[in-house]
Amino acid sequence: RRDCLIRSSAGYSVAAIAEALSMRAPVVLAFVLIGANESGLLSIGVTIMALTPILAQTIASAYFPTVARSLDGGVLDKVFSETSAVAIASSLMLALLTPIAVPFLFGEQFSASVLSAVICVVAAVPLMIGFAGTSMLTARNMGRQSSRAQVVGFGVQAGAMFALQSFGAVGAATALFLGFTTQAFLGLRALNVSLWTILPRRAAFIGAVRTALGGIGS
Repeated sequence: RRDCLIRSSAGYSVAAIAEALSMRAPVVLAFVLIGANESGLLSIGVTIMALTPILAQTIASAYFPTVARSLDGGVLDKVFSETSAVAIASSLMLALLTPIAVPFLFGEQFSASVLSAVICVVAAVPLMIGFAGTSMLTARNMGRQSSRAQVVGFGVQAGAMFALQSFGAVGAATALFLGFTTQAFLGLRALNVSLWTILPRRAAFIGAVRTALGGIGS
């Protein structure tokens, strides 16, 4: 029993470490691979992207107890459809605002970061879906699968960043997208959730708003 507990705790520990590294490690790796200037441009996009996970956290937290108690796949479908709807809507809004907001908030000297920032904002979609996946895997007591998704996702991210380093901040932002997409896909696969579930739907967005306001959407 003790060995089982240790193995389970180890799985969740790796997941927690990977979660913490997912937003910080890319900037550090970018600094090594593409230099201070380009990694500085990337950090603008990462800063904007970091605003979005709270939305996924709100939805995941609302459904967490239900998912932990029930094996009903329909509940998981709601989690991911609502998360996807909010992710796409918020990322679209930020993508439209970024070309104006970056020079205004950070100064004209950072205008060169607009393209990489927009890519980071797009990467926020799989980031939020992946976050929901991590939370639901935890609710289902699947810590090892959660760790695997995050570690493989980070590995893809690091490999892509190395391969695309000649493209500077834009290449690094693209690597973020690829890594987060890999993590999201593996999370959905581990939970046996169809990719069709994350297609944007008006009803899902309305359900997400209800969930965020304090009640699980029906």
